[in-house]
Amino acid sequence: MKKNTIHSNKNPIPDEVYDLGLITIARFGNKTLMKNNSSMDELLDLKKKHAEYYPELVKEINESIILIREFIKRYDPIQILYLNYFNFLISNSEIQSEHQLSEEQIISLRMIDYIQSVIAATPIRENPSKITPDNIEELKNIVTKLYKNLSLPYLLCRSGYEKANNSNYDYDNDKLFVQFFAEWVSIRGKRYIVHNIPYLQDLLSPHEEIFQELFNLTVKEFLSGLTEIQHLLTTGFQESREHFQTVFSKVYPYISEEYESRERTFQILKKIFDGDKELTELFKNTLGKVFGLELFDVRKNTNWPDKFIRMLSYEPGEELEFFSEGDYKGWPLRIQPIKKRPFLFIDDSYYCFDYINLMDNIYRIMQKLILNLKPSYQEEWNRKQKEISEKLPIQILAEILPGAVTFNSVYFRWFSSDNEKKDWQETDGIIIYDDHIIIIEVKAGAFTYTSPATDLTSYIESIKNLVLKPAKQTIKFINYLKSQDNVDLFNKDHQKVATIAFNNFRQITACCVTVDSFTTIAAKAETLSSIGINITEYPVWVVSLDDLRIYKDIFNSPYVFLHYLEERQKAILSKSIILDDELDHLGLYFEHNYYSDYAEDFKNVEMRWDGYRKNIDIYYSNLYSKRAQAIIPSQKNIPPLYQSIIEIASKKYKKGYAAAISLLLSFNGDSRNGKDLEVNNLLKKQIEFKRPMPLNFFSDIPIVIFCRQQEFQYPDLDWITTYLYKTVLGTRKNKVLGIILDYHNCIIFDVEFLWIVSEDIPIDEIDKLKNGLTERYNSLRDMYLKMTGKNKIGRNDYCPCGSDKKFKNCHGFLI
Repeated sequence: MKKNTIHSNKNPIPDEVYDLGLITIARFGNKTLMKNNSSMDELLDLKKKHAEYYPELVKEINESIILIREFIKRYDPIQILYLNYFNFLISNSEIQSEHQLSEEQIISLRMIDYIQSVIAATPIRENPSKITPDNIEELKNIVTKLYKNLSLPYLLCRSGYEKANNSNYDYDNDKLFVQFFAEWVSIRGKRYIVHNIPYLQDLLSPHEEIFQELFNLTVKEFLSGLTEIQHLLTTGFQESREHFQTVFSKVYPYISEEYESRERTFQILKKIFDGDKELTELFKNTLGKVFGLELFDVRKNTNWPDKFIRMLSYEPGEELEFFSEGDYKGWPLRIQPIKKRPFLFIDDSYYCFDYINLMDNIYRIMQKLILNLKPSYQEEWNRKQKEISEKLPIQILAEILPGAVTFNSVYFRWFSSDNEKKDWQETDGIIIYDDHIIIIEVKAGAFTYTSPATDLTSYIESIKNLVLKPAKQTIKFINYLKSQDNVDLFNKDHQKVATIAFNNFRQITACCVTVDSFTTIAAKAETLSSIGINITEYPVWVVSLDDLRIYKDIFNSPYVFLHYLEERQKAILSKSIILDDELDHLGLYFEHNYYSDYAEDFKNVEMRWDGYRKNIDIYYSNLYSKRAQAIIPSQKNIPPLYQSIIEIASKKYKKGYAAAISLLLSFNGDSRNGKDLEVNNLLKKQIEFKRPMPLNFFSDIPIVIFCRQQEFQYPDLDWITTYLYKTVLGTRKNKVLGIILDYHNCIIFDVEFLWIVSEDIPIDEIDKLKNGLTERYNSLRDMYLKMTGKNKIGRNDYCPCGSDKKFKNCHGFLI
């Protein structure tokens, strides 16, 4: 059986090639290949130049920051952010996926979040100047230069300088710095918009009492305010414009007739609005949003208490750390003020211009605020956070896998870290579905927001806490599971709750779930061996809570999800796949099925796999904006027969179904379509001849499809079982899969999978079955000779029994 060989071209031709001298870049669809053309001497010379230029580059970056700050001091800060917001809105209006973003569109967000951070840390004049679009363009040019210098030039020059001047230079640490730097400076939007509020509701609801005590605010009221801010800053302006146009269309005819008389025009407007309260209210609600600052007015749009909003706001110049003396003064490498307080307080009003940073950081902002106000709540916060964060992944996975057996907080006796004696160990959860077991370890609250630039050691320790510790715990349980035929599971009181056996599981998934979404790091956690994280000893799937929510939305079949887990585990072990995002794994799976095998075609080159999540991004964009139909992404090359089988089987929960669906999905697109066609032809033939005609597909595991049609009397299950016994004996395979499809008027309405292994065959029936098998073989042989016109079967011909073996290795060997 061939696997997904859609990618079988071993020498693929690139779509585009760019020769840049020292490197050549080739694009193969979503993949980018980079080839180094430079000699060792050229590389050394280049690194030397980078090292020499580093001080000058740092000076340029500092000068850009000084210019930005001086600019902020001169102009009205609200006008600056107001104009930048609309530039961002226009620039990104058609963007549905982050991979569609241009450099200009990325900078448009920096013109809000970084500029607001500078405003929070910069005192402004009493009478600032009004700003013009030309001034905004001037500011944009400075910010663009800053972020261009902070990307590749800074990383290259810093590496060269460190290597030349630091006697303790460590290449692995430098490589990590580059990875963490990109995460810190570039990544915004940790989850899809539709998931922001559900995420916060899950994590904040347990803290209802402290919200009311400290803020005189319920969690529901808090989330309602956040929902309104998010809505207004995403689709609010467009909606307000449409509403205003509705009002204006009713008023315009009267204005155009009486434009020469201003007094008359106002009389007509007053008459119209006095007679239509609904229109009047619509006009009031939209006017300030279209032409004023109401879109950004936190007080008006949330109805939160002023005291509470003030705690989340900075006055210009109030934040003192961002521009304090020391390394990276005012650089985006420091913790930006917008990540600590998301709003601005100016002229007795509160403003929010950036919903992305707001939603990314508000959970940790609230945690820090609550614990600053009431330090004694720390233990209670940790307890509740641990409780809900350990519950959520199991709850979400149970929704993906309905009917699964779940265990929370499983205890077992196994060796501690010193490996000298057994002691009670705990894993956060276990999910068992068919022949799959998922071992879950959750980490919440361990991620430090210390910048990797200012404290790389602490940043690395945070990653270890999020990845290494839970990974080690899941591996402990796997070793315990493999230690004997049956192992016992216990609850927190050390009472036995279940007994399970390692041999019952075809697939074991060790899953580390993080509450914090650190996408580029989690997606390639297997590459972090240099800091002591080695999760390739046993493949550990590191995934965020946000991504689990996506799987719940995307997968409508538990069996397809389990097949994805099988492929995801292979990808962890593959050296050919290094991705920056978990969802690119999912996109690759949908595109290529056996995507780790596909990646092996490029194993000898440095390849980037980007943009495979695009269809997922578009789905969520359409789901939120309702601009177009939201089509759930799915695997390619799923013909109608496969769709029907998977849909019907997914409504059942029976042993062996996961392995059966996995086997079916292992065929490539051509094989899948071939089965679909053969079954359709078979349905017609069976009705014509009024007898069963099983379809045989021979491979490592033979498959026999039985199409039971109500149009004639189909043999019973015993006949089907006997046929499968003969298939096992005839192909000399240990296992065979029978797929029973029930049809009425050529429409499938039920599916059953029947696994037969050689041990199932009754010993006293083997001789009888072999005799029947000989008769069947003789019939197939005669048919083969007649069709080919041969007198005998050649030694190297494929055996007519259908075993997919050469005759000399099959029935010819027996003869």
